[in-house]
Amino acid sequence: MKTPMQELIDWINDYQTEATTIYKSAVTAKAKELLKKEKKAIQQAFHEGMFCQRFDPNMGRAKMYYDKTFNTTDE
Repeated sequence: MKTPMQELIDWINDYQTEATTIYKSAVTAKAKELLKKEKKAIQQAFHEGMFCQRFDPNMGRAKMYYDKTFNTTDE
């Protein structure tokens, strides 16, 4: 499963025209920056959900959830 930002990065890489080639690296860099922000938001939401269920928030489950659900080999 890919996040919306991962899908955007794939789309940018696949979409080739003469006009977009000039901006491709800048847009890809911004999308990768937003991907990091998105990862933190997903982990924070998971962390807060676990806290509401009285799970220990320091067990690293949010990172494990993100890595298992959204990490892909292409970044």
